[in-house]
Amino acid sequence: LTNFTNEHVTTMYYLTASNQGCISTDSVEVTVYATPTAQFSIPDGECFKSNSFDLSALGFFGPTASFDWDFGADGFPSGSTDVQPTGVIFNAHGNQAVTLTVTENGCVSTPYTAAIEVYPMPDANFISEDLEGCQPYAAKFRNISIGHGSFLYESWDFGDSETASQHDPTHTYMEDGIFTVNLKVTSAEGCKDSIRFDNYVQVHPKPDAFFAA
Repeated sequence: LTNFTNEHVTTMYYLTASNQGCISTDSVEVTVYATPTAQFSIPDGECFKSNSFDLSALGFFGPTASFDWDFGADGFPSGSTDVQPTGVIFNAHGNQAVTLTVTENGCVSTPYTAAIEVYPMPDANFISEDLEGCQPYAAKFRNISIGHGSFLYESWDFGDSETASQHDPTHTYMEDGIFTVNLKVTSAEGCKDSIRFDNYVQVHPKPDAFFAA
């Protein structure tokens, strides 16, 4: 017997037997359960550093169904039996395969697999060979941040209330002092990293030349 619907199908079968004029009738009720289906909505991707996903089983199943989630080798936890597992974390970036299987009344669904995207974190970094000079001093900065395949948006803070968004900026310090430089980078997916070098640039005061006659 087969059931291609999403409903339980119950059929009554009758058997009548006769022998030498004697007749006997019996009946049996047969229920063919619907096979559950497994599915879940794919959440939006998240950045690796703060990734935490909430999932919810969809498809066709009844109140007595059981659930078998497989979050793969990089998932924590590695699996769940909840209908709505929460706080699932992946320990690697990339497309993470998640599989759900639903069982009910001894009937097992076809496993449903979909990929959840975990975005890589950018690595902010920069260097400069121009770290010391006299005012006004033009310092050149070279951005060596790594985007792991993603375009990066840069935000510089030069420590003198001046900022920039260029990739490799040149900044002129008009005042003397010792300055901390900070670089923040943001990937196209919104993942952020920053790096700060304290007391990075030193600008000496411009000498005053004079003589007395």
